[in-house]
Amino acid sequence: IAFFEHPAAYDDRGDVVVVDLEGKKKTLSTGYWGLEGIAWSHDSKTVYFSGGTGYSDFSIYAVTMSVKLRVTAQSAGGLVIHDIAANGQMLATRDDLNRIMLVHAPGATSDVDMSFRELSEPVDMSSDGQTVIFTESGTAAGSNYQVCMRRTDGSPVVVLGEGGAVDLSDDGRWVLAGIF
Repeated sequence: IAFFEHPAAYDDRGDVVVVDLEGKKKTLSTGYWGLEGIAWSHDSKTVYFSGGTGYSDFSIYAVTMSVKLRVTAQSAGGLVIHDIAANGQMLATRDDLNRIMLVHAPGATSDVDMSFRELSEPVDMSSDGQTVIFTESGTAAGSNYQVCMRRTDGSPVVVLGEGGAVDLSDDGRWVLAGIF
């Protein structure tokens, strides 16, 4: 059985792993920011998977049971393998992922794009609607993501540190965050 082992729940970072019929586990490739899509070769000697340092740069890799790794396909956008035919043809998609964080601040007449980089995920807003906390998990945020805060008046983003934003205190003075 081939699978991705993700150390943190709801997170795509991890390793490519196989388990044989006796239950012996073997790690074939490690340290990816994200992993999506996995398929066996027709002869069951190679595992194909998609991974990379960010969604926009996923490549398709092949790794053998003797842990020989090679890149088999790259694109200007992220590639995700879905299947591989006996003749080696791959079924894959090119996935471009971007998240836009829209905020409708108090007194505003329309929504404003408050996104920071490529994957800004809003988590909480202060009770007065003046401050938003969010997690930035795109490529530029690094391997441990970033906890960020931004005022809804258009002020620059303040990066508070590594990890993921969890909650903003009622008085807006404290941010609860977790490290993944």
